[in-house]
Amino acid sequence: LNYNTVYIKRPMSKRQATATIECDNGDPAPPTKSMKKNHDYDELQSRHKKMELLVSWINHLGGAELSLLQIAPSKGGGYGVFATVDISPGELIGRIPNKAIMTVDHSTNHSRVGKAAMSITAATKNTTNATQQPTPEFILWLDMCHGRIDNTHSHHAYLASLPDQSPTPLSWSDEQTKLLEGTNLGKAVELAVSELREQYEEWMP
Repeated sequence: LNYNTVYIKRPMSKRQATATIECDNGDPAPPTKSMKKNHDYDELQSRHKKMELLVSWINHLGGAELSLLQIAPSKGGGYGVFATVDISPGELIGRIPNKAIMTVDHSTNHSRVGKAAMSITAATKNTTNATQQPTPEFILWLDMCHGRIDNTHSHHAYLASLPDQSPTPLSWSDEQTKLLEGTNLGKAVELAVSELREQYEEWMP
């Protein structure tokens, strides 16, 4: 398959389709007067510009189909993806080419970060200061950090459009993480953080 395609299973109105692809279940929200009076409006404008660049980048890659969708501010906060028309059963919602998606394989073998990491590993092989090869996941994370600030990166438009704060438990505060104690998720987060810290200390002392 050359593209990632999403289909719906039942008839949907414009509002129902919005509920499926955007958690707010509302229509795009225009800036309010109160929002324009403070820094939130500037932040919204900046975010809107990033979203425009994201859509432009996806379309520039070729093969994308986003004509039924609109990325816009959500009443629930942040941005959402909204349907612009009623969508029928089995109708294509959207199509995004595979090359728009960041993968571990691409970051490890084709990115500047991945190539640099592999070069360091190869250069120190069979020496007393041999460097352990970083995990592919760590290379992906570093590549994402690099691509977010480097506007020449192949996926800069996507990475720059992401929220400043990651919503995953790996970025939660200690107080928030304590809420997961005694759960399988808590153990998984603890292990992931430990592995990330080990990789960070090895590669970025």
